[in-house]
Amino acid sequence: MAQDLLNILEKALSEFGHRLRIKYGLGKDPSSDQIHRWHEQVKQLIRQGYSAEQAGESAASAVFVDFRTHVYASEAETISYLLDSLNRNGRND
Repeated sequence: MAQDLLNILEKALSEFGHRLRIKYGLGKDPSSDQIHRWHEQVKQLIRQGYSAEQAGESAASAVFVDFRTHVYASEAETISYLLDSLNRNGRND
């Protein structure tokens, strides 16, 4: 049962990483550690008064070394949508 839960969480993070790759033009999907660091920075910046989009962009440029190195067809997801998705998948740190 615990392994099933870990597999589900890993799949959710993988899918989320793919969405971050497209949103921020990354060359590859970010690791779960990078996703966690991005998420923490976004939350901190929002507490400091940044909008979700500004916070996401700023955190992405700080965390992902390949930020904006690629262009993909769909970069339409908002940071609010991405954050809500993380929260729904149990990443409420």
